[in-house]
Amino acid sequence: MNGLRMIQLSFESRKYLMRSCLNLQPPRRFRVRSRCLTTKPPADGIGAGASGKNQTRWLYDLMVKKRSLSIHKFKFNISFSELAGHAGFVVLAKSYLESEPLVLRQLALGAFFGLSAFQYFRPQPLWLPLRWNAAFISINLGMILLILKDQKEAEHFPDWEEEIYQELFMPNGVSRPDFLNLMKIATRYKAGVGCDGCLAKQNQEQSELCLITRGGADVIRDGKQIASLQKYQFFGEMSYIAYRQAMSVRMIDSDPGDLNDVLKPKATADIVLKSNTELIVWNFDELYTLNASRPTLQKTFLTSIAHDLIDKLVAEKLQPTQKVDKTQPKSKMKDDSKQA
Repeated sequence: MNGLRMIQLSFESRKYLMRSCLNLQPPRRFRVRSRCLTTKPPADGIGAGASGKNQTRWLYDLMVKKRSLSIHKFKFNISFSELAGHAGFVVLAKSYLESEPLVLRQLALGAFFGLSAFQYFRPQPLWLPLRWNAAFISINLGMILLILKDQKEAEHFPDWEEEIYQELFMPNGVSRPDFLNLMKIATRYKAGVGCDGCLAKQNQEQSELCLITRGGADVIRDGKQIASLQKYQFFGEMSYIAYRQAMSVRMIDSDPGDLNDVLKPKATADIVLKSNTELIVWNFDELYTLNASRPTLQKTFLTSIAHDLIDKLVAEKLQPTQKVDKTQPKSKMKDDSKQA
């Protein structure tokens, strides 16, 4: 039956079948359809097969064309693409010298855009660095949005927080976003209302830094009053400084020894709050973690503590009847100290 069917095939069909078995090219008329399917699409820019390369050719020519540039007696042949590359590296170097986070991110973003232009507009684009630059651009854009979000939230504080910022932290260089994050981990207390844990007890563990925002407190050591604390003064700051030093030693020393006593510093005096006193409290662990994540806050916050310690030392040198009043002008305080 199969033999009879083969006999009935036309000569051309048998010839095509033999060529197919031998992997030979089929006759022309059998290749017409396949040729139509493999024909390149028209390059006239019409239809789905139109290439976008010709449409952006003018931009490529603009970026890679060499132009003469004269600077005083020096002449260069350089393209816009190469200029973008040089500018990107210069801006990137400038970003390494910037300490302001927002400006640093903006400079880095501009630098990666310039480098990407140089790496793309060339005979063969450098896809490896281009992909990495895309990742860096995304990271910097995200960080810029987060910084702008913090700045937007920090535009308006409650009245009592605004007063603390203006009187104590702003003069020491603390930015509004840093102060916003500082207040997020703070706890507000009033005298006699749940603040037993924040009172310093002599020779007992001190794990919190406190700031008086209203009223005052007495400093008592061995049953004797040795000083008084006023509005916008810290207590527990010496314990916090010892805690920071111990944490630094533990981070850089592979065998720091037993730091339990140092990591749990003890208060050197009792702090007795006066009536109607209000204060805000920071836990040592949370405060140290926040400062470590925001270097600018770490420097300015320690500056605020240092100025507070200086005020306390000045108060000890003054006569017993004279006290440092932080509400009076600094010029008047200096005159009083000279008279003393």
